[in-house]
Amino acid sequence: MNKVVNQSVFLDQKTEYLLVTNSIRRHYNKDDVIIRAGEAGDTLFYIIRGSVSVTIESNEGRDLIVAYLDRGHFFGESGLFLENAPRTAWVRAREKTEVSAIPYSQFHQLAHQHSELLYGIGRQLVQRLMLTTDRNADFAFYDITRRLARTLIRLLQQSRQEGATEMRCTRQELARMVGCSREMAGKALKELHDRSLIAVDGKRITILEGMQTFLNDP
Repeated sequence: MNKVVNQSVFLDQKTEYLLVTNSIRRHYNKDDVIIRAGEAGDTLFYIIRGSVSVTIESNEGRDLIVAYLDRGHFFGESGLFLENAPRTAWVRAREKTEVSAIPYSQFHQLAHQHSELLYGIGRQLVQRLMLTTDRNADFAFYDITRRLARTLIRLLQQSRQEGATEMRCTRQELARMVGCSREMAGKALKELHDRSLIAVDGKRITILEGMQTFLNDP
């Protein structure tokens, strides 16, 4: 049965059904590697359930979390547009995750008849470009505390749950998103907590009312 839960942000229900029914379903457990940086890519992935992390790694073994993607997101799309382009990032399952996988050649044939598939990918690429611009601004203009605060707000926005104020995230994950050490991320969290901008209970972080005012201050 090709049932899909919830509604995709980038595809309408009919187009999503078309994609999923023309793809192969794959299942991954937490921490399973789905894509390895540097390998040849010939497949586009679409998240049906669960979530993944996208990371880039240096030769010294340091890594940076580029994005968390969840239900309704594509990944592995670069090869659709750049022939023979190697994978540029690692993608790992953050939890039990189900994806649909479709070879590029098959996707091109499908998109030739159903252009709304390409519009769906285009909408996601524009969103990612906007997020990348925001992150570049973070690194250029803000200290670690403000960068971490802006990252927390983005994580809430990406969750797409109306009225959501909390998330679960470790200090190590935050450090890998902000681009700092775990200790510095911990100090930044403590500063936000001491200023009553967040509440922290283990991995659970709750955004409090004053956060947006703090981010809007010069």
